[in-house]
Amino acid sequence: MDTVKKAPKPKFRLLPVRHSNFFVCCLHLYLALYLTSTQEALASGNSVSHRFSVVESALTSDLSQEAITSILHASNAVLWIVTLEGITRFEGAHRRTYNSFQDSDGNIVRSPVVQIIEIWNGDVLALLDSGELFTYRGFDDTFTEARWLNWREAGNSHATNIYFSNESGLWIGLKNGQVLQIAEDGARVAVFQPQETARISDISIGPRRSIVASNTSGIIYSIDPDSLDSTRLDLNGACKQSIYIKKVLYTKNTGFLVGSKGAGLFELDPNSGECKRLPPSGDSGIDFSTAIVFDIALLPHSNIIVIASDQGLLLLDQHRDLVSYFRIENSRLLNNEVIAIHPLDAQRTWIGTHNGINLLIQSKFELHDSNSHKLLHSIAGIASLPDGRAVIAAYDGILVADDGPSSHVTLDVYFPDADLTNAKVMSILVDGTTIYFGHRASGLEILDTETQKVRRINTQTFPDLLSDSISALLVTDSGDLLIGTYGGGLTMVTKDGKSQSFYPTAASDSLANERVIMLFQSSDGVIWVGSESGLQTFDPESPSFQEVKIANLHQPSRSHPIVWCMTETPDHGLWFGSMYDGIFKRITPSQNSSHQELVNVQFPLMDERRTIYAIESDSDNNLWVSSSKGISRLSPDQQTVHFNESHGLQQMEFEFGSSYRRPDGVLYFGGSLGYNRFNPTEIDTDTPPPSLRLTNINIAGRHIPVPSTLNQLESMVLDYDDHFVTFEFSALEFLDPGSTRYRHKLVGFDPEWIDIGNRSSATYTNLPTGDYQLRVQAANSGGIWNYEGIELDVKVEPPPWFSWWAYSIYSLAILLAAYAARRVYDTYMIKEQALRYAEEMQVAADRIADDLQDQIEFQAKLADSIHFYQRDVVVWAQHCEELTREYDCDAAGQASQMRKRLHALELLQDSLYYQGEQLYANLKVFTDHLFDYLAGLQGEKGRRFTIINELPDELTPASHAIALAVALTELVDNSLEHGFSDAAQACYIRVTLQVESIPEIRSDQLTLTYQDDGVGVPEALSMDAPDSAGFAIIAAAAQSVGGEISFVDQQRKEVQLQFNVPWIRELGASQAPARD
Repeated sequence: MDTVKKAPKPKFRLLPVRHSNFFVCCLHLYLALYLTSTQEALASGNSVSHRFSVVESALTSDLSQEAITSILHASNAVLWIVTLEGITRFEGAHRRTYNSFQDSDGNIVRSPVVQIIEIWNGDVLALLDSGELFTYRGFDDTFTEARWLNWREAGNSHATNIYFSNESGLWIGLKNGQVLQIAEDGARVAVFQPQETARISDISIGPRRSIVASNTSGIIYSIDPDSLDSTRLDLNGACKQSIYIKKVLYTKNTGFLVGSKGAGLFELDPNSGECKRLPPSGDSGIDFSTAIVFDIALLPHSNIIVIASDQGLLLLDQHRDLVSYFRIENSRLLNNEVIAIHPLDAQRTWIGTHNGINLLIQSKFELHDSNSHKLLHSIAGIASLPDGRAVIAAYDGILVADDGPSSHVTLDVYFPDADLTNAKVMSILVDGTTIYFGHRASGLEILDTETQKVRRINTQTFPDLLSDSISALLVTDSGDLLIGTYGGGLTMVTKDGKSQSFYPTAASDSLANERVIMLFQSSDGVIWVGSESGLQTFDPESPSFQEVKIANLHQPSRSHPIVWCMTETPDHGLWFGSMYDGIFKRITPSQNSSHQELVNVQFPLMDERRTIYAIESDSDNNLWVSSSKGISRLSPDQQTVHFNESHGLQQMEFEFGSSYRRPDGVLYFGGSLGYNRFNPTEIDTDTPPPSLRLTNINIAGRHIPVPSTLNQLESMVLDYDDHFVTFEFSALEFLDPGSTRYRHKLVGFDPEWIDIGNRSSATYTNLPTGDYQLRVQAANSGGIWNYEGIELDVKVEPPPWFSWWAYSIYSLAILLAAYAARRVYDTYMIKEQALRYAEEMQVAADRIADDLQDQIEFQAKLADSIHFYQRDVVVWAQHCEELTREYDCDAAGQASQMRKRLHALELLQDSLYYQGEQLYANLKVFTDHLFDYLAGLQGEKGRRFTIINELPDELTPASHAIALAVALTELVDNSLEHGFSDAAQACYIRVTLQVESIPEIRSDQLTLTYQDDGVGVPEALSMDAPDSAGFAIIAAAAQSVGGEISFVDQQRKEVQLQFNVPWIRELGASQAPARD
């Protein structure tokens, strides 16, 4: 769960061990020696160095056959992968497989490819198991027999190995033991003939530009490329056994490393002739003596040697010591039979196995997982001891670790006398000489590191602790301990031992939710409390909680995002990570304000709805966040760099709140498969942008064959009937192709860049004639854009009838026709124009007369409708006044009631609409305004009333609406004045109107229902014989519309008025009460 942090300086400090405690001093000294002595042993065998990791490549799923025999990542960034089925060429997402080859005689050659290399000018040369050589021809996208290489002659037509050097050219090893040197023009330069006739098994570079050729008889030749003088080394004699050589690598530090078939790996000193078996037998007892070594490579700019074998992948350092040993059992290696190695750069190496492609990652993100210790999974929290050792709270236990590759021990080894009862830790906090362990279901345990005494706090022994699930911990600057629980609110234990619990109540300044998931104190002393109902600040002096306002939420409906992590940068900026709502930053409050407010911050390439699991800052004010898509660095200048599994992360998902920043700046992020540790200053964020290729052009559904030279295409022409064209492109990003983003723009057609996400094509239809330029850009998973991208000039030709010569003919024909027609036209137009003018004048006069008559009739009907409405309003006002005087003898009361009723009629007038030559009213709008007016007259008392206005938005004839408005006014006023007791708190009024059509009488039956939850109308009051002005007016309103009014329930809280409204009404029909 949550790991509590305090900024800017961590709250995790251990005081030096007291000299008087001799036992503890000796114990710590013993543990330091123990961890140091066991580090090297634990780093070997089945454990893997934390600097290296093996990840799976998504390219495996694109291969129809998964047994990899050779890999080439060419200088133009194209990736070639050789399998038992053939060769697959990857240009980003675009791929093509070649599984048959045609020789110069037209015969189809079907033989496995065993090796592929790059030669002059970026050309690709493939060696088949049958001993033939084929070269890739880009202009027609095929492999053809390399007849231009003059290497064949009688008796030497079977090649077994090929190697290319920029300095000495192409070298071809033959089955008969010869080694050929070929120049760039294909001519044979020299033939090296060794003593033996054994098959050449490997060719590589040696000391001082020499070429190293080895054969299956265990002999190594170092050949001078200029003179062909050679030095012969007998591995059989030096190692005193018969050796079938598979691979040879020469380095200055190791001499010759020789991989054999079935005899393992050897080191041969070319000066002394001494032979040693590798790895040394003392390295965790690894038995490599029967291994088949398929490939050996030296990582660029490194002293690390990678060995591919049928027993896994080995890494040796410059001293030939074992760095890492990867197998299926301790890594994500797809198969223990590793066949091919191809270093991509100093950090990444392609690994070909019998079951697909892996990547070897050398990363600054140190990976510590179950291979380092079996308990390293589901990391709930991380803290640090003063000696630099980290305390790791995992799901199944607590570990102590130093900076070694695999130096993890359980807490009981570090503190053997500490009697901790439960390893299921939910939160962890180190403060001075005290470590606090918050458990999932057994409360809090407090360990004194000097005495190793454990104090336990739970719901059984501590009444103010309301839950045993301890989800967050904080020791404040004043020394108080805050205990956040998951289900029991917050408990505060002061430094003098007093305690107090806080949980949600109806008070506005109480804790928002009983599930507390974050506690943090910023450098300005503010205590922040995160719960499942949002973020609050806590004042322990009051004590009280205050809601933190959130600005510019992308989902305003959820006004309380769940904030479960935060950090403070060295410049005192406060940053918050949330569940589903991204990142927030505190708006600096004014000097006299105690209110806190956050604002949502959008970073490029960061989904605003992304879940942020943990957040830390470095010394340069950069933010490092773990999210649902790996780890990201967010810089103050709004730059974003993403890191994923291909950079060595434990996986893409992390645990929430599981992070820590050590005093020296080293960062920790925990996840379900372990944790990553790294120094932010060592992380290289300046990654190169991905190369981008145009891979295909599809015109009107026709696939256009695209040779590799399409990448050099600068312009193209589309015909007028090419209505549909699709450009396909691909970024040469193989490490995380799913995170590649594209955008394109057709300059001259698209006004802005079009962001298409991971889709790698752009389609245009019906492009107008003109000149355009297609521009495509791509960004890799780190958010680095290739701004140069693709630039292709596109010209759309006009149709023949829109060409320049067609326009010339059109122009001449038009001129001749115009001249001939003009003479006829002039005569005809003079006559016709006079008639047309006369006709137009008559039509205009008739139209004006008709419009004038329509306007006069429209205004007359409008005036009549308004007049009739005003007449009814006046009649109702007079009738209300008469009834008020009749029933109410109090002059002041009469005046007050009449003011309300007259104002209600004014509100009704504001709700009038003119439709179909008559006036209509919107009773829903009127009722809202009426309630606001009458409730406002009640003052503070009116705040307890709530109206449930379920009237429909349909309009009601004004003549009927007046009567309904009068009745609603009396009903609402009566409820507010007399319907509720003074002690009532939540009071509601509900108004509904149901409309039912009655075709038989061509009318609508309207049922107005009025209901409140008050005391009800006394039984003594009757609508038939009302004894108050209000009920008399209601009865008159019902009578005026020909309706019936009745009580629906026995408590007389619900009144129903039912009447009919005819479909066709005569203009001026009044629904006012009859005048005496």
